[in-house]
Amino acid sequence: TERARFQSNGNGGLVSPGRKSKCGCGIIFAADARGALVVDGLVPGGSAEASGLLKRGDVLIQVGEQDVFCRPVGQIGPLLLGPPGSAVNLVLERTGDDGMVHRVPVSLDRRPTQMSAALSVYEGRASKVP
Repeated sequence: TERARFQSNGNGGLVSPGRKSKCGCGIIFAADARGALVVDGLVPGGSAEASGLLKRGDVLIQVGEQDVFCRPVGQIGPLLLGPPGSAVNLVLERTGDDGMVHRVPVSLDRRPTQMSAALSVYEGRASKVP
């Protein structure tokens, strides 16, 4: 199950197995029909939520200097994870009220998030999948 992909870091943080010294920014992604990663939710307490810059539906285009549009999740995940407190630069695309697609550059810090908060957001989204 998806839940098995994550574990506690011992102080309330959520990390992926084998990467106990790494964490992300509190973004929950879902793949769209093209295979692009789309922001599907923000974990309470994560830097993505705290920034106020990301919106549900934003499409991930770039992590650091690497183009990640429609790349497999297995290639993108390691780019998003890093040591707590380190920065990650993202470029997302968002369709504005004017109907135009805009690029949104965002710099976030990586920090552990509460496992219960992350899982509740994930499970809430999963329960809505047909």
